Amino acid sequence: MSIRGAVVVAFGLAALCTVGCKGITTPSDNQNQSFSGTLQPQSQSGHAFSVGKTGEFTAKLTAWGPNSNILAGMAWVVDDGSGTCTGGILQRNFFVPLNAQALGGQIVSGKYCIVVFDPGTLTAAQTYTIAVSHP
Repeated sequence: MSIRGAVVVAFGLAALCTVGCKGITTPSDNQNQSFSGTLQPQSQSGHAFSVGKTGEFTAKLTAWGPNSNILAGMAWVVDDGSGTCTGGILQRNFFVPLNAQALGGQIVSGKYCIVVFDPGTLTAAQTYTIAVSHP
């Protein structure tokens, strides 16, 4: 097969994948979800969300108190359907400051969780809010 033919086939397969994956959403078309809670020392808390299309996602810690100077941990995991958010880890960040993107990248349609966890910095309970942007 010639290079030109291979390129045509590759573009054709990409188009089929796009149609089969319910299209691609640009970040400007994303929906935003917020999750809040209280995190105890040496614990974690998960929040499930569903994605209907392929696109990009971001997650960041938008509220963190009473001590906003300590770091949190955050992970993006596959929702295993049990409600415990203990599926496979897709991305993890042990050094999450307030109001900075903690996680992000390409995401495909499916069910996921964002988990906030104590990376070993908490000595008392902290309240938090996480903002997730996804297709």
